[in-house]
Amino acid sequence: MSLKEWEYYSFIQKDLISKEVYMLFSTFGEDNKYLQTIQKQWFESKDIEEFRDQIEEKFEEIEVKVKPQVDRDNLSCLLRMMAICDTFFEYEYLYEASRETFLNSNKEKINSLNVYDYAFDDNLTFSLRSFIEDLEEINLPKKYSTVIEDIKKSISRVSELGDYNLRVKEAYKINDLMSDLLDVLEDFEDFEDNSTEFGTIDEVILYNFAIYQSTKMHFLILLREYIILEEEKSNNIILQKSKPLINEEELRLSETKVLSDKINEIYYKTLKN
Repeated sequence: MSLKEWEYYSFIQKDLISKEVYMLFSTFGEDNKYLQTIQKQWFESKDIEEFRDQIEEKFEEIEVKVKPQVDRDNLSCLLRMMAICDTFFEYEYLYEASRETFLNSNKEKINSLNVYDYAFDDNLTFSLRSFIEDLEEINLPKKYSTVIEDIKKSISRVSELGDYNLRVKEAYKINDLMSDLLDVLEDFEDFEDNSTEFGTIDEVILYNFAIYQSTKMHFLILLREYIILEEEKSNNIILQKSKPLINEEELRLSETKVLSDKINEIYYKTLKN
């Protein structure tokens, strides 16, 4: 029995971080000292564990210790990159644990699932449980209650579904709902007094929470799509015709390249191993 070690898929994580760093750098500008620093450090080492530490250390050094108020775009970038790294750490751990379970049972499939889907299912359960637990610690403004209740109902539905494919389908719905929460937060922010500031600290906390959690959900599903794509390429089969998050990411990358002719050098770094 041959079950792939995580190392076989690990290039996917690095490719995704490389593209994300490139797109964030392109979006927020060449003059952004924080993004200049972290993109340089990432492309020098492409070590995810080291990078996870560096993004926080450099944010503390460049933003917290120097400025009376941190740049919110940079904080959003930090939260997004933290979420991506944390998602990859968690999935890698659960993949290896799942693989060990498969090896011990001497099976190539358990409950009709491959190792990567078994790990995804565990990761989904863990992530959604953490979302609910962390959400309970936040004092939620009433004006966001509708979309938050929709998310909670969808999360509850995942735990009730016995079929794995239905849980995956619900995960896509949760991903969309979490994006909706971010949109609602940003809409309210722009609406109130035509300002770019939230009205209360609770809204700031919820917004930061939403960035982190929505990014985690998005990249968990995106990672699964890329693993499936790799399996399809290596085995010359079709496992999942629709890969909406890959399509979305490729479109975003294409749009970024069109708008960012001046930083092609950074883009070409994403293509190197």
